[in-house]
Amino acid sequence: MREALSAGPQITAALVSATIEMIEGQGLDLSFETREATVDEYMEMIDKKTGALIRGSFTLGGLVAGAEAETLRRLSELGTALGRAFQIRDDILGIWGNGEVTGKPLGSDIRRRKKSLPVVVGLSRAGGADRTILVETYQKEGLTDADVTAVVTVLERLGAKEIAERMVKEHLGRAEEILAALPFPHKEKMTELIDYLARREK
Repeated sequence: MREALSAGPQITAALVSATIEMIEGQGLDLSFETREATVDEYMEMIDKKTGALIRGSFTLGGLVAGAEAETLRRLSELGTALGRAFQIRDDILGIWGNGEVTGKPLGSDIRRRKKSLPVVVGLSRAGGADRTILVETYQKEGLTDADVTAVVTVLERLGAKEIAERMVKEHLGRAEEILAALPFPHKEKMTELIDYLARREK
């Protein structure tokens, strides 16, 4: 960080901006613990909390390499797309991931009453008994296995997992489009990163 701060005003500004965005994103995430969030609010949160880290890394690399403004813009867009794909995939694994691979119990995010994307989607689509289950469970302290199973069942019935998986594919597809347009001769590592995000299980 000390080197970045002494490297020039553009690099300093990019680093400070990314840091502020991550703090803002964390604040939004914490605010969701006491209120419902819309899908748009969730996307804003991950664009800051997760996206800013990846976007900032790409932007800083581009600045150090002397990239032109258009390339920097595309790198920023690439970081946003990959940040979204990474976080949404993480949300899926936090509920449906294989515990032996992730090291977390099934439904670990539900046990923490985390409002990840599948839960936000579920709340936006739920009505009647399904909504009652989601709302009342997330107001409880110390969830049981039965509570977790009930929430997972509701989310699956509402199609929340499928919606989240589709969004991961959409953002990875967008990342591939942006990468193809970047004026770089060697893109193998970036392609490997996209492939990893598409199939990671932990």
